[in-house]
Amino acid sequence: MVVLKNKKMGILRDGIFGPLRGRTGPLSARVVRKINVVSRLREKGKTSAGEAVSLHRLKFVSVSALLNQLLPLVRLGFAYDKNRGAVQAAMKYNFELIVSDQSGEVLIDYRKVVFSRGRQAGLNSPVVHLEEGSIAVFNWACEEQQEYNRCLDKVCFLVYSASRKEPLIAVGAALRSDLNYSMAIPAYFTGDDLYAYTSVVSFDGRWVSNSMCLGKITI
Repeated sequence: MVVLKNKKMGILRDGIFGPLRGRTGPLSARVVRKINVVSRLREKGKTSAGEAVSLHRLKFVSVSALLNQLLPLVRLGFAYDKNRGAVQAAMKYNFELIVSDQSGEVLIDYRKVVFSRGRQAGLNSPVVHLEEGSIAVFNWACEEQQEYNRCLDKVCFLVYSASRKEPLIAVGAALRSDLNYSMAIPAYFTGDDLYAYTSVVSFDGRWVSNSMCLGKITI
């Protein structure tokens, strides 16, 4: 037997064991290019390089698919990054933040999803609740105007169904001074896990706020 440098594989050419195939204890034997090859079984819980690459690609595809669904919001919220572009900037920010894996399954933490980042002030104490007729009602508190907080600032809203991977988007649908906004939720969303978010765009369109997840609601 010839033992390779990494000590994980040997080539069984001859000897008292003869040509060996299948599993024997911690070893696995097979024929590769007409040579009997013996290798150590991969330990449970450890991911091979190929599996790691595939898992990374799956994470990338999952986050990319989500952000592409939110393009109207992402293009506003990450427009400041002229070097990367809005979508790439959003991908870079969200990738390590929102995605993880468990036993090879990709998981997204929707509470951590960010589609807008900036210095504009967000809404003051925003909340969301459901009213009869599947209406999501957003409310926020009044506050004194300041440099990055104007009554004519435009508010964006997002309700995202994690169950069916479908967003409801309203860009600039209310003014900061309105203090409330109502969004109709389709009947087929009944029973879904829905996540509600808000963000703010300055009245002149130059600045944006950080987007904010208000939590999960269920019809």
